Amino acid sequence: MINPLEYDNTIIGSEPWEFTYRKSGGFIERYNTLIGANDPYAYITGISDRKNYINHRWTSQKLETQDKSTYLKITLMPR
Repeated sequence: MINPLEYDNTIIGSEPWEFTYRKSGGFIERYNTLIGANDPYAYITGISDRKNYINHRWTSQKLETQDKSTYLKITLMPR
């Protein structure tokens, strides 16, 4: 998570894009990992912010995304 910040000084934040699925995790932890969100509403409306195991996407929003091989650079603009 540090590498993007070291390579590009225009990046102001960094997060993992998926939760880790652990069979030994609790029910809620495993559920959140599978849907890629902490709330089913986020998944249903397409605003999840983590990659899910259902459609393998991390969001359904239309965002300006640059694939940098080891990370994605996203441009967020207020509406």
